[in-house]
Amino acid sequence: AFIGRGRTITEAAAFDPGAKLGGHSGFTLDPVAALRRQVRVPANKKISLTFWTAVGANRAELEEAIARLDHPEAFARQAMLAW
Repeated sequence: AFIGRGRTITEAAAFDPGAKLGGHSGFTLDPVAALRRQVRVPANKKISLTFWTAVGANRAELEEAIARLDHPEAFARQAMLAW
């Protein structure tokens, strides 16, 4: 389970050192789509990390969306357009 019995989202079982995601789907009590990436942040530094979900009718449309969203300012622009 991603969160785990008796746990909270801030202390999810998936965040435990050495935890492994099940790699399968199905009915669960705490469904989640999870992407696990390791990011190193130097001490006293800040970073910005954005994950996008994009779809297209074909590969060309998807590649166009990726090209349009592949820069730091894209999130703020898309949030403004969505409002």
